[in-house]
Amino acid sequence: MIMKWEKFRNQFPVTKNYIYMNTGWCGPRSLRVQKKIDEIFKIECEQGVANPELLKIREDIRNNTRKKIAQLLNACEEEIALTDNTSNGINIIAASIDWKKGDEVIISDEEHPAGVVPWFHLRNLYGIKVKVAKIGNNENDFLTRLEESITEKTRLICLSHVSCMTGFRLPVDKISRAMKGTKALFLVDGAQSAGQIEIDVKKLECDIYSVPGQKWLMGPEGTGALYVRKNLIDKLSCINAGYRSVKTFNFEKEEMALHDSAKRFEMADKNTALLAGFGEAMDSLSEIGIEKIEERIKKLSFKLISSLKRIPGAVILSPFDGGICHSGLVSITVSDKLSSEIVNRLCSEKKIICRSFPSKNIMRFSVNFFNTEEEIETVSMAVKEI
Repeated sequence: MIMKWEKFRNQFPVTKNYIYMNTGWCGPRSLRVQKKIDEIFKIECEQGVANPELLKIREDIRNNTRKKIAQLLNACEEEIALTDNTSNGINIIAASIDWKKGDEVIISDEEHPAGVVPWFHLRNLYGIKVKVAKIGNNENDFLTRLEESITEKTRLICLSHVSCMTGFRLPVDKISRAMKGTKALFLVDGAQSAGQIEIDVKKLECDIYSVPGQKWLMGPEGTGALYVRKNLIDKLSCINAGYRSVKTFNFEKEEMALHDSAKRFEMADKNTALLAGFGEAMDSLSEIGIEKIEERIKKLSFKLISSLKRIPGAVILSPFDGGICHSGLVSITVSDKLSSEIVNRLCSEKKIICRSFPSKNIMRFSVNFFNTEEEIETVSMAVKEI
């Protein structure tokens, strides 16, 4: 059966105005997701947010969204906490460990600030040590460097499943196996993976996985989720707590008990309309199939790399063998040209939206399933002209 991608593409109004290749920053919103958000806002506006008759609807939306995330990650619902974004999830974990001076955290040299700033902050607060392992372009070499960095003082390893800088896909399952026998926790930043590649936390064997709703899952901003392995939940401290964190509470007796599940990491209510939009976005992707999405993205990004390679002075920084390290993020540098200037001109002159990393003079294209082969050629020609 031939997939009719045009049908799905038509759900994204932005494709009529721009060549959108910046899902890695924030995914475009579909008509379907926007309709669901508007629907809930309208109900709340007309009936009142605190209307008792709406409470069940609001609670069902919350629970159904959690269920969909669990299905997406192949986790149990009890292992999922609703968050606001990837950073929120990472910081929940950062605050859940009793840090001591000299404790070590290992990150890579291609992490987003969301996966760096919390650990630098803890270094300043408690004197922990932050080690940086270079990813490079070979997974076996990276695994060797990572294993050499682990010591008895290593408390946690925080790595992106897919590098935001180059699109390099890390072998999370192999890293998990390499960590067997250590006391370190393995926290995976899924910002650039959830929605573009299949994720099975059981097969990956990681301890924690944090995802945003607004990138490749293409839900609204302000949504996300945190997976915490079931037998780890009660071993983590729950520093921040609110009425959503507890299963029982008695003010008069001064008694309370946290949820046994990852719900303990949720403090209060969340925007119901945004949660509904998040759930609708996941429904959309499920109907297409993550495997088909991954295959489509791989094909288009490989085509883009092949075209960009032919541009004089262009250096491809992303994996381009079409293998297991490949993803939809395509990063390049162009000699003697500023990436920020090229990106700005692509937007203003060619209606192409991508992003730059000025500090490293890198420009990055996020290729998604709604893009077309014609757009790939247009982007390549535009970069060459500019």
